[in-house]
Amino acid sequence: MSQFETQLAIGREYERKAAQWLQESRSARILPVYDYTGSEGEKAPKLRSLVASESLVVPDLLICASGSTSWVEVKYKSKASLHVNTATYETGLPLRLWLNYKHVQEVSGLPVEIIFIHRKECEIRGAMWNDLKPISRVYHGNAMSPGGMVFFPYYKIPLLASLDGVDVDDAA
Repeated sequence: MSQFETQLAIGREYERKAAQWLQESRSARILPVYDYTGSEGEKAPKLRSLVASESLVVPDLLICASGSTSWVEVKYKSKASLHVNTATYETGLPLRLWLNYKHVQEVSGLPVEIIFIHRKECEIRGAMWNDLKPISRVYHGNAMSPGGMVFFPYYKIPLLASLDGVDVDDAA
């Protein structure tokens, strides 16, 4: 198994554990959208459009609790990264996905929450897309992801839980 495949498998395990944690902590019901990723799990689930280029990658989970429904994207990271120019620890995701999630909110009428699971910090942090937008920093280069990245100051993202309470076995 390649390093990429190993990281993908670990990320999937954290997604499953995050879904379980959301069920327990929010009394939520979960539709694990990541289950709809093609026969080999190789494709991101999408809201399909008649115009293929207008199809949207959707977040990992659709959750329902107490009469409300929202999307949740789970991002597993080994650690927060220090941005040397600002001396700030950051986390982030590809700009392409960030923009997709904005459009998913607009098309579905449902808010998108982005949850970051950081192994080194042993934390789960997250916030709604609209709450992350004001603290976001966009990088337009291709060095980290084709099309750029969007970053957030790690410690400005609300702490949701400690990983001490989330049982995950990983090989990393």
